[in-house]
Amino acid sequence: MNRLTAQKASAGVAQLDGWKVKDDTIMRRIKTRDFAEALRIANLAGEVAEQRNHHPEIRLGWGFCRITFTTHDAGGLTQADLDAAAALDAALAGG
Repeated sequence: MNRLTAQKASAGVAQLDGWKVKDDTIMRRIKTRDFAEALRIANLAGEVAEQRNHHPEIRLGWGFCRITFTTHDAGGLTQADLDAAAALDAALAGG
């Protein structure tokens, strides 16, 4: 999979809900009501990742869940990262 140019990465992230490009990754930090909701989101992200075989870094705590995608084999962002983020957004929206 080919690494995206900065311009293509920015254009792709602009189509997503709340994601930002940072240091060859895309990241979304989701505020939650409590730890249980953060854990639910982390588990959902894990399910999406397993279905796509594309796994993010997930960090959570009371009041937040942060998901970060990058493609290590490509040394940065690829279309797989954008697609995985879009799939997670859809899952979070209930679709």
